[in-house]
Amino acid sequence: MGLGQTIISVCNDGNVSQLDVTDKVLGGPYFRIEVYRCSQPSGGYGVTASGSRVEFICGEDHLSPESNRLFRYTFSLGDETDNLTHLPSVLEGREEFNPTGTPNGSWEVRIRDLDPLSDSYGAVLRATAEPADGGYKLSYELMNPPELERVQIVSPLSQPIAKLNRGLPDLGSELSLLGTPVKLDGDGLVEISVGSEHNLTVSKPSALSDLDEKFKSIVETLRHPKFSRFVANIDAYEAFGDFGAKPTHPGTNLIGPNAKLAAESIFVRQYRAALVLLGRLVSPEMALGASKPLSLADWKTNTRPGVYAIFVGAAVNHIAIYKLGLDKVHSDYGGIPMKLAPGSRLEDGANPVADAWRCNRSLGEIADVLYLSEPHDQY
Repeated sequence: MGLGQTIISVCNDGNVSQLDVTDKVLGGPYFRIEVYRCSQPSGGYGVTASGSRVEFICGEDHLSPESNRLFRYTFSLGDETDNLTHLPSVLEGREEFNPTGTPNGSWEVRIRDLDPLSDSYGAVLRATAEPADGGYKLSYELMNPPELERVQIVSPLSQPIAKLNRGLPDLGSELSLLGTPVKLDGDGLVEISVGSEHNLTVSKPSALSDLDEKFKSIVETLRHPKFSRFVANIDAYEAFGDFGAKPTHPGTNLIGPNAKLAAESIFVRQYRAALVLLGRLVSPEMALGASKPLSLADWKTNTRPGVYAIFVGAAVNHIAIYKLGLDKVHSDYGGIPMKLAPGSRLEDGANPVADAWRCNRSLGEIADVLYLSEPHDQY
């Protein structure tokens, strides 16, 4: 397999604003992520390589008071034969660390279905995570949208998504505007009140069977046929997140005498909270856990450890360069609006304006429970 990046562009702080990935040898799926911290100013590095503007991607969150803790993105999916200036966008994402403003290591993630071929077009899958009693409290909500016109969204964006389809409220809107929470009841979906279902607590040690039971209600709801294409697209996003070849950073607008070395230490990108928190819901293979014995005779062979391995390495194994690389990705050093080349702990020992250190630990410890429980000694 020749999976590798084909296009990359960066933000004011050196983090990626666009990454395109495909199999350069055999062809097949063509993946594109366009992502910004919402404090990135317009113009200059505020335009992706393909031409999407930061204010279009970030919508109402652009330069808001919380914008330096917020990331917004679109995930586009096609194949090598598609027009790359008109690539179908199938998911929209929003991730916020410390959403209450208290630096307690919490996250809120929202992923919206943008695929016009999906029966759940406009649906939003929301996840929250916060430390609690030696473990983590996780909550999931699946917001079912009202009937609306299915407008195809393409990359690059020509306007904010809420303007391209007036039936879609901005993804940062109040939850009540995004749809009605639902759960599976028998063979059908029933409406529920906000926060009344899909709440669980996880901690070490946990058996995979216990985790299966805790996640049962939200997984069964997502398995309803209405959401099948939505789930498949999130699973494709997880596959993209498991990108095995090391992405090459251009080293643009990183400061100091070792700018290129610093760029090499930015191992991941600022869209991975959703990958960690949702993988167990949408991917049966990831739900098996990375430590389960596998063989090529078993059709479930890809547990996608590349999605979360660096987080676990930082939080559990205390690999310092992983901690610094993740901090560079999530903590904000540039303020609102973001300064050009503001530095980081990794580059020059700078102090963050908005510190995500504890939040990165949360993702690593949650991944350790969800994907590395019930270890085996087959080797």
